[in-house]
Amino acid sequence: MNLGAAETPRIQEPLLQAEGLSKAFGKNLVLRDLHLRIEPGSCLGLVGPNGTGKSTLFRCLLGLVSIDRGSVRLGQGRIPGDSLGIRRTSSFLPGENALYDFLTGREVLDFGLGFHDRIDPEIAGLCEEAFPLPLDQKVRTYSAGMKQQLALRIALSPEVPLLILDEPDKALDPKLRDALHQILNRLRAKGRTLFLATHHLEDLDQIAEEIAFLIHGKLLRGEVIAPARKRLERRVRIKLREGCTLPSLPTGVQVLSAPPSYILEPPPTLSSRELATLLLPLDPLQLEFGRAPLLELYRVLKNEEEA
Repeated sequence: MNLGAAETPRIQEPLLQAEGLSKAFGKNLVLRDLHLRIEPGSCLGLVGPNGTGKSTLFRCLLGLVSIDRGSVRLGQGRIPGDSLGIRRTSSFLPGENALYDFLTGREVLDFGLGFHDRIDPEIAGLCEEAFPLPLDQKVRTYSAGMKQQLALRIALSPEVPLLILDEPDKALDPKLRDALHQILNRLRAKGRTLFLATHHLEDLDQIAEEIAFLIHGKLLRGEVIAPARKRLERRVRIKLREGCTLPSLPTGVQVLSAPPSYILEPPPTLSSRELATLLLPLDPLQLEFGRAPLLELYRVLKNEEEA
């Protein structure tokens, strides 16, 4: 052993990598030279309103929608070339599930799980406990929430390295959403990789270790969004009691929203903590700073992209 030689750090290969991904529907360019890298065992959240291309991106990554340009790699699977190899090593929950209504819940469950070689018995058991269903009834008798639970049992149970989940908490009540989050956390603990989108942004901020924004066909994440996030973290958000108004504010403070919930942006010469301290005597219903809400962050990034 050469004790004097420094070890060369090992560079971890990404589990999923997409390069130059582009997709258009007619004249509508949905994905624009998009680049994506997801590390093994990570959880990436995707933010973007309906119509921005989130579902198209998911389907392009799995080879369910053909791409115009670019490439995708997941394990030994490649696009173009071997989209089947990608689907063998991943599990997908579409945003719009299309379950066979004429089958029973058990028949749909067995059919869906039958596409995978290995099922994780622990996760399957957690799903069965969290999402109990009348499996002997026809799926056409199920409510929207019950259909989503069935789709989740199919998508979460396979023992695959990557799970792509498009609005997994759709049609779930708060109790079921909490149960879903616990299962997702268990999957993370077992080393699975998650790529998911949801409209419950407050949940996404807690589940995902990193957030990406899909804006005008481009994927923004990491250092690209860091300056905007830092600016938003300086803002002070305050909700006043009925009949209460803001006092005179220090010079340079910008008021960015209307009462009773204000967003205040202090100048560089004033810290957000100092501004919040000045507002404490108002006994507000809510007062916070040091946070960058995802919806605000999306709007700022969108405005910057359009500028």
